[in-house]
Amino acid sequence: MVFSKASTLAVCLHLLLISMVFGDRPPNIIYILADDLGYGDLSCFGQKHFQTPNIDRLAAEGMVFTDHYSGSTVCAPSRAALLTGQHTGHVAVRGNSEALPEGQSSMPADTVTMGHVLQDAGYATGVFGKWGLGAPGSASEPLEMGFDRFYGYNCQRQAHHYYPYFLWDDDQREMLWGNFGLETEDYAPTLIHDEVMDFIETNKNRPFFCYYAVVQPHAEMYAPEEYMEKYRGKFLPESSYEGTDSGPNFRKYAYGSQPESHAAFAAMVHCIDDYVGDVISKLKELGIDDETLIVFTSDNGPHQEGGHDPAYFNSNGSQRGYKRDLYEGGIHVPMIARWPGKVAPGSETDHLSAFWDMMPTAAELAGVDAPKGIDGVSFLPTLLGADDQKEHDYLYWEFHEKKGRVALRQGDWKAVRYDVSINPNSQIELYDLSKDPREENNVASQNPEVVATMAALIKWARTKSPNPDFNFPVKRKTSRHAKAHANKKGGTQKVALKPPMGWNSFDSYGVYLHEKAALANVEAMAKGIKKHGYEYFVIDNGWFGEYSLQEGTIYPAEKHAHDIRINEFGQFIPSEVYFPGGLKPIADRCHELGLKFGVHLMRGIPRKAYEMDLPIEGTPYTARDIANTEKKENCTWCTYCYGVDMTKPGAQEWYDGLIQHIVDMGVDFIKYDDIVPHPDEVEAVAKAIRKTGKPIVLSLSPGGSVDPNAIDFFKMGNMLRVTPDVWDEQKYINLCFDAWRKWQGKEELGFWIDMDMIPFGQLQLMSPPSKDKNKSPLSKGDVALAGKGVKRWCMLNAAQQRTFITMRALAASPLMMGGDLPSLDKASYDLITNSEMVACNQNGKMGRLIYEEGDIEVWTVKKKGSSNEGWIGVFNRGKDSKKITLNERLLGKVLSAMTFKDVWNKKGLSIGDSARLGSNDVLFLTYVSK
Repeated sequence: MVFSKASTLAVCLHLLLISMVFGDRPPNIIYILADDLGYGDLSCFGQKHFQTPNIDRLAAEGMVFTDHYSGSTVCAPSRAALLTGQHTGHVAVRGNSEALPEGQSSMPADTVTMGHVLQDAGYATGVFGKWGLGAPGSASEPLEMGFDRFYGYNCQRQAHHYYPYFLWDDDQREMLWGNFGLETEDYAPTLIHDEVMDFIETNKNRPFFCYYAVVQPHAEMYAPEEYMEKYRGKFLPESSYEGTDSGPNFRKYAYGSQPESHAAFAAMVHCIDDYVGDVISKLKELGIDDETLIVFTSDNGPHQEGGHDPAYFNSNGSQRGYKRDLYEGGIHVPMIARWPGKVAPGSETDHLSAFWDMMPTAAELAGVDAPKGIDGVSFLPTLLGADDQKEHDYLYWEFHEKKGRVALRQGDWKAVRYDVSINPNSQIELYDLSKDPREENNVASQNPEVVATMAALIKWARTKSPNPDFNFPVKRKTSRHAKAHANKKGGTQKVALKPPMGWNSFDSYGVYLHEKAALANVEAMAKGIKKHGYEYFVIDNGWFGEYSLQEGTIYPAEKHAHDIRINEFGQFIPSEVYFPGGLKPIADRCHELGLKFGVHLMRGIPRKAYEMDLPIEGTPYTARDIANTEKKENCTWCTYCYGVDMTKPGAQEWYDGLIQHIVDMGVDFIKYDDIVPHPDEVEAVAKAIRKTGKPIVLSLSPGGSVDPNAIDFFKMGNMLRVTPDVWDEQKYINLCFDAWRKWQGKEELGFWIDMDMIPFGQLQLMSPPSKDKNKSPLSKGDVALAGKGVKRWCMLNAAQQRTFITMRALAASPLMMGGDLPSLDKASYDLITNSEMVACNQNGKMGRLIYEEGDIEVWTVKKKGSSNEGWIGVFNRGKDSKKITLNERLLGKVLSAMTFKDVWNKKGLSIGDSARLGSNDVLFLTYVSK
């Protein structure tokens, strides 16, 4: 860059001035950001209905900026622009894109924020209030983005609740037990304010940056009673808002009823004003008032939600538009800067500035360089009364809701373009703000050259976002409705195009699988059976149970969990006893090894959530609003949950939030238990899975009888259990044959009839062996801690095991191995990995019964795409051995013209050959034309 002598002299004088002003220590910076406070909501900016004396004091003792703009017209992108120094044409976060279950879209991990810049300059940095720029645990949470201290709400959705169940204290949740149920003990803004005061006092002897993101006066419209009573009855007629609850008392859920919205709004602004007064008093008390710059502003224009009537209060200062508009009312916000002894008291400036200017201003105050390539311009010269203030060439905004909007200001000209998600070149509206500050007269037709210039600037001002949701036009996505009907009968995404194959923990570990055993089975699965097509690793019931252990062992001290673990929304979270690291490391290991991860869920909503009256995430409803507590409607064998009344508001949202929470753990497979008798809840789960956009396999378990008339609901899943729990006894094999007869022909692509797990190998490892050697391992009175029986090897003999697995192959029932994999015996391994057995199963067609006489049954299935190949199972269902002959009578005319191979004995057979079948044995054949 080439400097003239005059410009070089100006820079030197400016640097000399800064050195004289700051002395040895750079100033503290307190940036107070109100939420949805309009340009006209302060008495020093024209508010007539109530006074804001402490904020007015800031103005009287500092500088009022009359031409200051927010980063955006909604929360997240506005805050992103503030912290990065980039406008919304360049910043990563350009809209309120939500993350579930908590938080918003993250900024990239390499983002440099104002916090980083000041941290590197030796400042203590803290953010208090609302974050909204990256979910907990992401690379974009506050402690990863340049802040030493965080206290408040991570998620802006949760910041709608003034009596929340928790706040974040750095990276830990602080539970607010006084707010559970309908209690309103802890007003969150007060707790946050106390932490601000503590931060200022703790860091009084060093430079600090306090980003105070106040949550008021965003809806909901709630303030403590001591503030409400000051304004009650003063703004009649009142604005009454009927939310999702009833009655006059305060609620802690978003957009609850507020019969006195006018009073509530004034009370909330009064709270903010008192907070400002406390900050000034604290600075004076500590003797650092003259060393501290306070900036006060708002993140966007006034809202129209929860009962607030911005027109009544003239909240937008008579400008056009409100929050979500890119007219002045949506983005032109009040700003005041106070720095005793440095900023002239009672001063005012019309310097054109915006949120992205705060980054370079803070850097200059700290005596360090701002990041290169930002859009901001330091307004420090204006604060100090210097005459070398650099001006913007333009200001630019974009908004990605309401069909897309952009705006650009250059000098007094303001261009606004709406509906750009539909047409990026939609008509430009042009306003001359010097003559028309209310933007009432579109002068585009009279100024075509200006319009052309503004259009070119709008195009030039932005770069393409890597997030496709933040570009114009928005690429049309396949709607959820279209996705739902893209598959036959409107089921879930057809992810299980063949019968799923995998492992389930229940047969070998019951409800007591622990992390060490889980990882051992993952490794054994990857090493042993994965190459044969087994891919789903599923943790069954109990992973969210609270257990006590027998001293010195991993065995549970009681038969059932004494409690279950849930989060603040009532959603299941892993047992700290058996999964101290959570489920995510197990899911991650599965994925590293090329496996997929699954979990078991119980239908409904936890009774514990009902008892605590926990909120349904993202709604104004609670567990008590949707739970079905009727005894006849609930599971008889597991008392963890109540059913969900799907006719109640909030019911679908419960399943939406729960499923997203589960998917966020890395889950690819969900086994839902006790749900088959409740088709409306099956549908709710299927809808929730579709909303995640993830290819999740849904396995439906009965917990009771299965009604074939509800088949269309069942086909919203991928697997339908049609048997009770199947164990290693002949009676369970018989039940599977009965189910096969009943359900043959009901399978279709992506929907499979499930006959439960394969109980081969070592079972019930977490149940100690019986001390009574004369007692059957399956006796109900034994020490059976989970499922049936005690620690043992599979009790089926070789013939029964062959029958069992052949039946699964011919019925195209999902192959979910139940026995312990690290200790799996060779005989069981050979059965479940036999290539012909697997090929028959993965053929995906249920065999049909073609012959039955006495104890002999013959089932057969054709190979897909072939008329002369397939598989046959000749089963002896009786107790006595039987001689069978391969002939037309047994096999039918077509099959009698084939040649055969005995799968288990590995030898060829022809028509006329005979074989003897022992009790409960099978002749498993492949056939092909001669």
